[in-house]
Amino acid sequence: RTLLTINRMRASSSDDEDMVELRRLSDMASKHSEPVLLNFIRDGRLMTQARAIEVLNRIPFGAETAQALIELVKAGAYTNGWRAAELLGQRRIKAAIPALREGLLSEDPFLAGKCMLALARLNDKASAPLIRRLFREADNPRIVVHGALALQAIRDPQDIPLILGKAVEYKWQTFVVEELCLALAAIYGCRRSVHHWLKRQRRIDGTGGRAEFPCPDFGSAQPEIQRFLATHPWAHLPPSLRITLLQIQEQRRDIDK
Repeated sequence: RTLLTINRMRASSSDDEDMVELRRLSDMASKHSEPVLLNFIRDGRLMTQARAIEVLNRIPFGAETAQALIELVKAGAYTNGWRAAELLGQRRIKAAIPALREGLLSEDPFLAGKCMLALARLNDKASAPLIRRLFREADNPRIVVHGALALQAIRDPQDIPLILGKAVEYKWQTFVVEELCLALAAIYGCRRSVHHWLKRQRRIDGTGGRAEFPCPDFGSAQPEIQRFLATHPWAHLPPSLRITLLQIQEQRRDIDK
């Protein structure tokens, strides 16, 4: 069936026909799909190219396809380069590092954000200072969220004050603050519990209720949290950040027992 679908795609003459056959190929994704998917990645039509990358995500692929994805990242802003960057990072394709580094400075927040995360996943330590600077200076929510995910992947405790500081910039929507909190929780090793309590808080918010979070004793908290709370009053913190700090403190107490 896969070979039959590939033959149909080679004979197709319109974008609509290509999309129908790509959907069929997605249902049957196999190693035999790679040559035709490679053709679509090189084809340049935005929608079919995007669909081909989506299907490619479900199969193993070789160096030639990886290089085509790298070239797509190099194509720059407002292309499917961001989709290619995401896949290259997921597959840990180290040959993509130079192109991903260039993409960090793209004017396209989709591409720059995915390059941040991909380089973090590839453990490209040389890119870490620029990722931190872009995150610190960002005013685009997409860059902030992907920067937080990148710092979560890097998992360096020195980034904790940076994430805390970003979480109290009050222009962010709730979902952005929650992503920052989850990145913070991951560095501390309590992401699962924070995620649980954030979901619970959303349910309370949805019913018009209001949860109270009295300030606990943070005297035994980590030094970076004590320094943060010394300059940021508890009552002024976003609820999701208070939840996160409470869970971090709870974990610290459990460890100390």
